[in-house]
Amino acid sequence: MDLYFLHHEEFLERYNCSMKTDQQWANEGSPSFLVGGFCVGIGSLYLTLHIPCLIVMKKPELFAHSCFKVMFFLGILDCMSIVYNCLLGGIFSLLGLVACPYVVMHYFVGASSIAVWCTQCGMCILLTLNRCSDLWNVWFLQKLYEGKKVYAAIAIPFFYGLFALWFTRGCQFSSKAYAYFFDPYFLIDGLEVDHSYYSGYLLSVNNIAVSSRLTTLHIFLLTTVWWKTRGASTANLSKLQRQLFLQAFCVCSLNFMAASLYVYMQFFSVPYFLILVAEFTWQGSTGGAVFIYLVLNRTIRSGVINLFCGKKMSSNSTHPTRSVTYGDSTGRNTSSTVTITASRTDTTYF
Repeated sequence: MDLYFLHHEEFLERYNCSMKTDQQWANEGSPSFLVGGFCVGIGSLYLTLHIPCLIVMKKPELFAHSCFKVMFFLGILDCMSIVYNCLLGGIFSLLGLVACPYVVMHYFVGASSIAVWCTQCGMCILLTLNRCSDLWNVWFLQKLYEGKKVYAAIAIPFFYGLFALWFTRGCQFSSKAYAYFFDPYFLIDGLEVDHSYYSGYLLSVNNIAVSSRLTTLHIFLLTTVWWKTRGASTANLSKLQRQLFLQAFCVCSLNFMAASLYVYMQFFSVPYFLILVAEFTWQGSTGGAVFIYLVLNRTIRSGVINLFCGKKMSSNSTHPTRSVTYGDSTGRNTSSTVTITASRTDTTYF
C-alpha cells in the first residue's frame, strides 16, 4: 500500500492499463460459470456455518476461556478471508476479469486479503502456543493469556497484519487461472513488461516461516500429549489422542499446502490444475475450519445444536472433566490424577 500512497507515480508506471483498450482487456479474460459458481457457493456455505459457531464461541461460559477468545477472533478473520478468496474470487471468475482496467480495485482487494492472511497465520501460532503452554504449565505464557491480558496477545497478530497491509504489494485476480497473482499482467502476451518486478517477498517469507513454525509446534503438541499420557489406557484418553492428532493434522496440512503452493507458483511456472488446487486449498484452510469445529469439537457442536433448538448451554455440558492417571517423567508409576477440562480437550487447536 505504501507504493500507492507514497510512490504513486511509480504505481501508475508499474500498474499501467493504457497498453490496451478496455475491450481488449476484457477479451483477455475467461469467464467460468463452473469455477465462479463453485467459489460463490462454497463461500456462502462456509459463512452460513461459521456464523452460528461464532455465536456459540461468544457465549459467556465459553468466551471466559482464553482459547475461545483467540478462536473467536480467528473465526472473524476466517469470515473475512472467505469474502476475499471465495465470494469476490468467484464473482471475478464469473465476470472473467483480469487486473486491468480495474487495477486499483484489484490492488486494494489483494493487499487487504494478504493482510488478513498474515493476521490469520499469527493467530494460528498464538492459539497453538496457548495449547502448548497449558500442557506444559509454562507460567510466563499462561500469564500472557490470563484475563484481559489475552487481548494484548491478540493485538500482536493484528499489528502484524497492518504491517503487511502497508508494505505488501496487492495481489491481482486473473481469470486466466482463477487465482490471485502479484503480476497484474499474468499470462498476458505481447506486453513489454518487467515481470520480475512483481514479487511478493513479504508473503513468501511469511508463508515459509508460518508453515515451518506451525508444523514444529503441532509436532511438539502431539509429542507432549503422547508423553504425558503414555501410561494411560482408558477409552476416553485414546479418543482424546485421536481427536488431537486429527485436528492438528487437518489444520497443519491445509495451512501448509496453501502457504507452500502459493509461494511456489509465484516464482515458478506451474500447470493450470495446480493453480486451482492452490486456490481451493487456500479457501479450505479458512472455510474448512468450520467443519473441524462441527465434526471434531463436541463443545461447539453441542452449542450450535442447542442454539438452533432454543436451548441454553449448561455448565455441566460445557465443562465436563476427565481424570487421567499417568506416570511421571522418570518412568515411575504414580497415582497423580490430572483433571482436563473441556476448554483444553474439546477445543480445535489451531
